[in-house]
Amino acid sequence: MIHFHLEDFFIKSDSPIQSAIFESPSKVKEISARLEEKGFDAKPILSPTVPKGQERIRFCLHSYNTPDQIQEILFLLSTFV
Repeated sequence: MIHFHLEDFFIKSDSPIQSAIFESPSKVKEISARLEEKGFDAKPILSPTVPKGQERIRFCLHSYNTPDQIQEILFLLSTFV
């Protein structure tokens, strides 16, 4: 069984824009679509905007996001990976 930590997917950033890199463009699109179905606006960022192999999902945190919303999206991400 492979163990992972969500923090392993995230690019270190101190800004409100957070990005998580996943193993393939199709995985990025799939996870983004599943998050959208749950009401989250998590944008897939694909090549050529980023280099191939560096495709990611971009999250923009806002002052109106609640801790519960952040916990929910992290929980969903952990179930989708």
